[in-house]
Amino acid sequence: MGTDIRSDSLLNKFKKTASEPLNWLYSAHVLKRGADALYVEIHKGWQTFLRYKYGEPKPPPEMFEQLQLNPTYMLLAGYALENLLKGLYVAKNPSIVKNGRLIKWPGSGHGIMKLIVLANERLDNAEKIELSKDEKVLLDKLEVSIVWAGRYPIPKNVEDLMPLHFKVSEKNQFNELFDRLAELLKKPRKGGQN
Repeated sequence: MGTDIRSDSLLNKFKKTASEPLNWLYSAHVLKRGADALYVEIHKGWQTFLRYKYGEPKPPPEMFEQLQLNPTYMLLAGYALENLLKGLYVAKNPSIVKNGRLIKWPGSGHGIMKLIVLANERLDNAEKIELSKDEKVLLDKLEVSIVWAGRYPIPKNVEDLMPLHFKVSEKNQFNELFDRLAELLKKPRKGGQN
């Protein structure tokens, strides 16, 4: 980057925005609001499906459109958790900008389980993110949605093809995990920001 004042100002703004954990928290909340809005439509689709299954003659076309939003819901939910985890990392390591670029996250940067390991490396023992078996299953599904299922009709390789059935109970798990990580991100940190 040259000595252009505008460029230096832009670089400083970029560094400040990237290294502030609350910016990651804000982005996570925006993504979750988008996911929640989609879930309302998906829920309507399931209610219509159950009526059709138990007696109504023909389902309306919007039912299928509503149910097809599920992969996009999972994509946004996964991105929301990804932002929280990156924010937790940033909270303990605010110097994530080098030469006008964000650091390289592990993997593609979309590996939720890898981001949990990275965040746990920076958290105090009492704050470590512990996951139940069911939460790990949920995170695997969300990661698949981030990598391909929420964006493309098929993965790059047939080996990665898997059915993604999202259960209502997983919506509650997602909300609980989101809230837990968001509260953790809001806590003041030693050696970092917030």
